[in-house]
Amino acid sequence: MRNKKSMGLRAIWDSIRYYSQDKKRFADLGTEEEAAKLFTYLQECYVQHYGLIPTELEDEEDNALPLQAAYAVQGHNPDFVQNFYAGIIAIEKIGLQVKAQWQIGLEAALQWGNGKVLGQFLYVDFQYDEEATTYSGRVLYKRVGNSLVGFWMEPKISSVGFERLVEMEESFF
Repeated sequence: MRNKKSMGLRAIWDSIRYYSQDKKRFADLGTEEEAAKLFTYLQECYVQHYGLIPTELEDEEDNALPLQAAYAVQGHNPDFVQNFYAGIIAIEKIGLQVKAQWQIGLEAALQWGNGKVLGQFLYVDFQYDEEATTYSGRVLYKRVGNSLVGFWMEPKISSVGFERLVEMEESFF
């Protein structure tokens, strides 16, 4: 018999893909209001699963969303709060659209994606290759204090990952 927690985690992706009462799809974000609702829902799923809220989200000071920059990335994979990773992400803004490219870990594993700015939110549909398979998912970031914080998921993973982006200084390059 499966425990209730694992059954609930498997359902998280489906509930996030169809997160609103009118069954609007996760992929159909079009407004800042929709992004805000989804961000809140992802945060609730994260708290439900891990029993904690990232300290980065306790700072509710919202600032403008700076883009067209390089950011240091710190995060953890879904289901494994102790499975941390670090790297860099370069974000290029073209109008309201963005292109992003991550280099994660010591091997500088490459991930890439396209997304859109929705007010104080940024979402990116990402992809990466691993062992001859291409994986994809979505990350939704919000500007909080001096960072971008975000939750991410992939369709075949039953919980939520977390990332924090901190803008790197120009002198770093």
